[in-house]
Amino acid sequence: VVATFTDTTQPGSVAIAWRPFGLGKEVLFNGHPSDKIYYYPQVIDALLWAMGRRATIRGELCQTYRGNVPCNIIPAYEPDVPIRITTTFRNLWDVNLCGVRITETVQPGFVVSQSDVNPAPTEFYTALDGSTIIVWEPHLSFGGTPGTPGTPGVYTGCVAPGEWHGTYIARTLSQTMKAGSALVSRAEATYFDNWDVRYYKLRRNDLYVSAKMAARLVGDRDIELDAIYPLRDQGEYFDIALVLENKEETDAHQTRITDVVALISPIVDVDDQRRIPRVITDTWGISDTDSLSDTLWAVNEVFFYRTPVPVYPLPTYIDGVPSDAITVGVRYGLATWLSGPRLVYTFTGNFTTTPGLSNSITIPPGYEQFITVTADGDILLPALRLAWDYGDFPAYDYQEPAVRYGIFSHEALSRTVSFASDPISPSLVLDASGGSVFTNLGGHPIPYHEYLRSGIVSVPIPPEMSKVTWQDIWSRPHTMTLRTVFYDIVPFPPPEYHAVVNTTFEMLADRDGDGVGETRVLEFPAREGADINFYIKTWSNFYPGLNLGQDETLLSQGMFRGLGYKLEPKNGSWWDSWTSPNLQGIPTATQLITIVSTPAYDFLYFQQYLEAQKREAIYISATLSTYPHVHKEGVMKVDDGARFVYHQKAAGPSRYEVYDTHVQAVFGLSSDAQADKWVAPARIATYDDEVYHFIRIRDPYDPRDPCWGPYIKSYGFWDLAATTYVGGRHRDEVLFPRVRPGGKTQIRIEIRNNQNGITLTNLIITPTAPAGITVTLRPTVETRAIEPIFFDFPFLHLTRVPEGWRTVWYYDVEVSPGFTDTGKVHEVTFGVSADGLPDCFQIPPAEIRVEDASGRVKTVWGQATDLKLTDVLPPWAMPLAARLANDAEKEQLEQYLALGQTYTATNYFLSLRPVDFITVPVADGTLVSFTLPVSDTYDATQMPWLEDGERKGTLWVILKSRAQVDWSGTALINYAPVITYTDPFSQVYSDIGNEQTVESHGPWLVVTYTVGEISYGGEPDGGLWPGEQNLVSATLEVWNRGDYIAEDTVVTTVFTSETTLLWATQPPSAEGEDFASFAFGDLSPNDIRVVEMMLAITPTTPVTGTSVAQVGSEGWYVIDHTDGHFEFDFLQAQGSRRVVVDRRLAGALWLPQAHRVFSTYMPLIFKNYRWTWWPQSK
Repeated sequence: VVATFTDTTQPGSVAIAWRPFGLGKEVLFNGHPSDKIYYYPQVIDALLWAMGRRATIRGELCQTYRGNVPCNIIPAYEPDVPIRITTTFRNLWDVNLCGVRITETVQPGFVVSQSDVNPAPTEFYTALDGSTIIVWEPHLSFGGTPGTPGTPGVYTGCVAPGEWHGTYIARTLSQTMKAGSALVSRAEATYFDNWDVRYYKLRRNDLYVSAKMAARLVGDRDIELDAIYPLRDQGEYFDIALVLENKEETDAHQTRITDVVALISPIVDVDDQRRIPRVITDTWGISDTDSLSDTLWAVNEVFFYRTPVPVYPLPTYIDGVPSDAITVGVRYGLATWLSGPRLVYTFTGNFTTTPGLSNSITIPPGYEQFITVTADGDILLPALRLAWDYGDFPAYDYQEPAVRYGIFSHEALSRTVSFASDPISPSLVLDASGGSVFTNLGGHPIPYHEYLRSGIVSVPIPPEMSKVTWQDIWSRPHTMTLRTVFYDIVPFPPPEYHAVVNTTFEMLADRDGDGVGETRVLEFPAREGADINFYIKTWSNFYPGLNLGQDETLLSQGMFRGLGYKLEPKNGSWWDSWTSPNLQGIPTATQLITIVSTPAYDFLYFQQYLEAQKREAIYISATLSTYPHVHKEGVMKVDDGARFVYHQKAAGPSRYEVYDTHVQAVFGLSSDAQADKWVAPARIATYDDEVYHFIRIRDPYDPRDPCWGPYIKSYGFWDLAATTYVGGRHRDEVLFPRVRPGGKTQIRIEIRNNQNGITLTNLIITPTAPAGITVTLRPTVETRAIEPIFFDFPFLHLTRVPEGWRTVWYYDVEVSPGFTDTGKVHEVTFGVSADGLPDCFQIPPAEIRVEDASGRVKTVWGQATDLKLTDVLPPWAMPLAARLANDAEKEQLEQYLALGQTYTATNYFLSLRPVDFITVPVADGTLVSFTLPVSDTYDATQMPWLEDGERKGTLWVILKSRAQVDWSGTALINYAPVITYTDPFSQVYSDIGNEQTVESHGPWLVVTYTVGEISYGGEPDGGLWPGEQNLVSATLEVWNRGDYIAEDTVVTTVFTSETTLLWATQPPSAEGEDFASFAFGDLSPNDIRVVEMMLAITPTTPVTGTSVAQVGSEGWYVIDHTDGHFEFDFLQAQGSRRVVVDRRLAGALWLPQAHRVFSTYMPLIFKNYRWTWWPQSK
């Protein structure tokens, strides 16, 4: 045993002795200095001890909805979203820590109830900035107090060894997440260290959340035909279709469509559906009195379409039918109902079966088990429930239709029915102007009915609401109610045509700086922002004369507020940011009647007078921008789609149609090249060393993996627009833009035409795909099997697109099983031509994301080009050479430098790709302008840069410089590098990096001249006399202000030609006519050597006739300069290197000219002197 140490201050530690010092500790420990690796833990143990703390604090959060969603992703634009925050204070020591105080600051925008805080807080209050402050001083029960063993009690602010947890629930406000992400809370803790006798503060990691829009399915289930006359004895066939769209960025899961069909409906009065009219004329039966005063009923049966290919899904459930028995070619009606749960719906009223009363109804023979009148006068009628388990509904996908089936409707006893307003024979004539028959049950049959004119509507009460249900990605349930549907029987309706709405747009960037966008951009310049103008055109294809009044239409345009970006009215409010061109020539045809605001949307409600066969338009002006300090690229929804509700003029007063347009989204791009740097080695030798400047050029966002997010991109040309969408549902498959070799997906292209008076004709779309990816137009056998929702507005694969309408094209995509160019995004481009199409029109390319074997995909959204790099070095740094490197090469070079393998590092550096540069002297030093190289295998003028066919987000330019720092300590070695680049919109941006310093170590010799006495002719004087010998007493001081020994130090002073060294207190080691060298040997740090010298100087006199003052020198140089030579061993990494310094240590010594003072005495002349003895004039 060499030594035994007893530590009474730090039980269990490696410290022999210690004391607090500044923010750290001084620690004495026992160990043997060695380079053997098994001694390293002793050193590391002491270092960790000196740097360590007795406690840590960390935090985590998680939204409480969960689902298959990361903890930090929450629903956007929703209030009261609960987020559980847990703060953990961990006592790392083996005894209790006291003086613990944990302060949590919950940011404004999040609300905390004190009852949701556990354990109960010591303090809880709201600060002036709206943040919530939660303070915990943990309570600890233990059997004693510090210094008083055995005294039990409960102590505040103490934590036992282990972990202490504080939790609470923070809830969002509706606008909290509009920027897309938000800081939820910060926290810090303090504790008292009894050994260091001081408080320490710990800061917890900040907690952030991000937001996404929850899936929102929007659609309408309706009937075609809307009106017939009469209801014939053989019955009528009707089409039921549900158009459905997911309007948001996340998928809907477990989508289920439930439709409830009225199997029997009373034939009600078309003007007042509460009334059931009676037969007033019977020309159908054997006797014209057989059915007088009877009420009539329609029977509805469900059937499914047989198509050449299965394009419409069959239900997965029908009441009373085994799921495997559901098929085409069968009608499902009352017999089906009898086999099922026998659901009934309620037609409310005050009816009776008692004959002869005004409210009497009759039940046809054979239907007694299906029609029941309750004691309260309501009628119970059979309803059949159908359901489709639709599964996943991808983001921004739409199905036209999602569900489609037929209804066969006839009078209960298969008789013809007409009405008193226009009776026909043979038929049963009802005493009304027309009738309505309910087919599908649900909510109110007229959307926005509070704004629209109609007859009196009756809404039967279904046993279960017709609806679409789904779960969002947080597994929360959502429901969209479907409306009640009926068809009308009205006398000889005109041909049934329809009205539609079509939205196009244009984005304009402000390039001239006047605040108004004037340059069209197809992608969104995320760093600039843009104006965006919407062109909404309505078109009535009604039969001439059937004009729509303002109170018969409502157009709702949802203006999304944006998520991570802002869509705002151009002129301050939506009331002031719209206009109409009055295409019909009627100034007041269109009115904005109200704005309905929700957390995420402003819905603009317009009402419009629209004449048959006419078009009208609405212009909406907006601005699109990102939030400050928020990076946003990719899909940005700008058009939620307009909903146009209008009265079907060919039917009765309450028959309204709905037409929905679809989402349009732009794609935000931003180039984000950044520059920063560091150097190696950061510890250098004084006077002479080599420094490598590692300049990093990177894009922190690209290349990126687009993951499974949706791909939708719209290009706007004001009166034309095109949208490309990849993925979505096809039959029973859910497809995505992300595939693997051998996989498949689909592309949907939608082209909208709002050009005034122009119909697109001879439209041709030509896809071009990379080799190995096959793009095929969907076969006509399928597309022709899908009938348009409105017969007069077909849309699939049209080559003729009228003004105010659209066309949709589908392409099937297959990726070859042998496809090798994986891990990338591949574009499918589309050439397009048509008569009436301007040359500027383009279809957005489709992106096919092909995974590699590990399931990864990389892409770039904002390519920076034309990169230019400059840097500035200080005067003591001289650039030598530059090289280009990737991450692996840079790390290898750093490793060599870290190990002190200077020779290997130099050779490796020289083997890298060369980078040319030019230098220009500037005020701060040297400007270095690099020429970033391009070759067949790499391109460094782009960011992300291209190397061996792969985009990479980090590029290194390594500059080697010679550092000649002639002092010991911190030295600036590099000013900030600047990277300049061009973004995809031809805009030039730059980024400024960071300065970098080094620590120089070694000898630092400082030479000082001190002049004592100057004498001439034995007399001391204040300067030099020209032409005469002057004696100068001077001192040469050499001071090592560095932290290394200057070995074998020799200092040489060089004199001017007029100066001679007469003697010195230290004999020179070498001497010449104009120099003297002094050998000082080794100079330790802070060592000072002084040499006193006597110098003789005879300054040169001016030429004859010229005074010294005229020469203008006013003095002479005595010493020209002083140089030094010394050496030292500089410790570097695992070894050392010998540094030999030959350096000028001081400049010239200058002494002024001496001046003598001469006195001249002059007479004084006085005037008007007044003393009495002075002669006076008379």
